[in-house]
Amino acid sequence: MRRVAISEAGYRNSLLRIALAHGHEWDPIQYRKGRLNNFLMKREDVPASSVARGMLREISHVHLNGDHSVHVTLSPQDCIKVLDAGWGQRHGLAGVETLKLLAGFALSSQYILLYAPRDIAEIQTIMEIVQASIGYTSDGQMGQ
Repeated sequence: MRRVAISEAGYRNSLLRIALAHGHEWDPIQYRKGRLNNFLMKREDVPASSVARGMLREISHVHLNGDHSVHVTLSPQDCIKVLDAGWGQRHGLAGVETLKLLAGFALSSQYILLYAPRDIAEIQTIMEIVQASIGYTSDGQMGQ
């Protein structure tokens, strides 16, 4: 399979399109660009699930350090599907309760690292998984 160059702008545009499609839940400003990551954050003024609140309202972030892997929090059912399909793995600190004492937040046991996409079709799959994460972290207000 031919490896496709994945640009920061391409990912940013994909996540921004998702955020703008659900503008009642996110402002473009809530899509924060960090030094190495792009974050999709739940707005403070809209309801969020306890999972999202526990994750400081982070829905997803993309690693822009060269590999473009993605972290998301999924429903238990979607987590199993993603793991079984080989799309990712659990974060090493997922579900570790002592992290809350040390860092002030805890990672859900369904906090997943999605492997870097290799082509355009895989980017689409990653964005579908991000949409599922949005549905799960929105208290069921959006479809998965």
